[in-house]
Amino acid sequence: MTVPEQPVRRRPLWKKLAVSVTTLLISYAVAEAILTALYIRGDIEPQAIWVHDIKGRRSAVEFDPVLGYRLDTEPTRMMIVSSNGTIESVGVFRGNNVGAPDEDDFSPRRGDKNRKRYVVFGDSFTSGLYMERNWPEVAETLSEQQGTPVELLNFSIDGGGLANWHRVLAEIIVADDYEIDGVVFAVFGSDLSRPLTFWDQVVPGNNQSMLLGRLSPASPESRPDLRPPSSVGRDRLKPLETWQTVSPQIFDQYLSGDRRPSVSRPFRYYLAAKCRAVFDGFLRRPDESRLLLESLQYFPDAELFFFDRRQMVTQVEQALQKKQVPALVVHIPYRETLLARAGAGSETTAFYLEAVGEVWEAQAFAKLIQADYVDGAEAFKGYGVEEIRACWLPLDGHWNQAGAERFAEFVVPILQRWSERQDHKSAGSGKRSGVDSK
Repeated sequence: MTVPEQPVRRRPLWKKLAVSVTTLLISYAVAEAILTALYIRGDIEPQAIWVHDIKGRRSAVEFDPVLGYRLDTEPTRMMIVSSNGTIESVGVFRGNNVGAPDEDDFSPRRGDKNRKRYVVFGDSFTSGLYMERNWPEVAETLSEQQGTPVELLNFSIDGGGLANWHRVLAEIIVADDYEIDGVVFAVFGSDLSRPLTFWDQVVPGNNQSMLLGRLSPASPESRPDLRPPSSVGRDRLKPLETWQTVSPQIFDQYLSGDRRPSVSRPFRYYLAAKCRAVFDGFLRRPDESRLLLESLQYFPDAELFFFDRRQMVTQVEQALQKKQVPALVVHIPYRETLLARAGAGSETTAFYLEAVGEVWEAQAFAKLIQADYVDGAEAFKGYGVEEIRACWLPLDGHWNQAGAERFAEFVVPILQRWSERQDHKSAGSGKRSGVDSK
């Protein structure tokens, strides 16, 4: 006698759905918790942090009403390290006799060697405090090796721009009657539109943290109080979240990998934010502004770029006329722009518009001060994706030692042609000679 088979008892569909949804939610919650914790800690999307070794109680940077800051002659270490502990670059904070980021002391008078002298203005790409040698120092060495030595007076300031440069030009170079043969403006990003930038490390109560201040863009011609920021303008000085000042012991621990810097980030659910970004990407309409910009066949009026900074530009032009020297504007490119040209990835429309606008602004500046213009992107012409990346820091937006050296190799021949043009200038003509940057 056969026993009838018992009917298989099946789980109701709603229970299956409940189990699946519960499993999915638990998995998402676990993944969200892990990813969010890693993001807050700095492991995911790591952030570049500039770390400065504070040796003793002597500050490495002091406020200066003209330069923006004055570097101490006593060297102190600094590094760029990512929040995941990766060391990107190591350099030295050290200034010369005037507090500028140059390994040589400055004097208004030309030295016994009677070599060509050029003042160089730039930002952190040119000051190069975060690496072994900045590009002006490398260029001096290369020109010496090639038999046409030049002296480059590096008056660059980290985070600075035109508002700082025009003061140095008028109140140091012209006022102290520096003997020079030309001025080089190494322009990157928003240098020409930045307000007056100044740094300080001696404000009481701030434990020698690195402080940055900027004058309001609404009053670019106003002059900061000559008293130190410890007694005036302290509301303008704010600690930088991307800067840390640490003891030599902690600095060494960062170098050895035994410790890594903490990172300050606003809380957000990382996985949810990423999912939202992907969803928004599908809904975003194509932006035709890039195509419109590419279709422009003319260069905008130079005056339009500097209607709010015309007085500063005029002072630069007047200073050049007083010194009767030519000027050269060299535009330093974004890494992302070079990578896009090499076929890696793509620029967003917003970034493309910003980058093109800044190139036009640099060209307009050159036109207004009667300077020659050189596209610094030509220094990396023909470079492939990996070659370009090898010239920049992996995370931070600055170039590395290799990038600085390549740029120096590019600039030296231009300076040599500039020197040749000046040598052929008619004696006593009083005219500023141009630069053949072709």
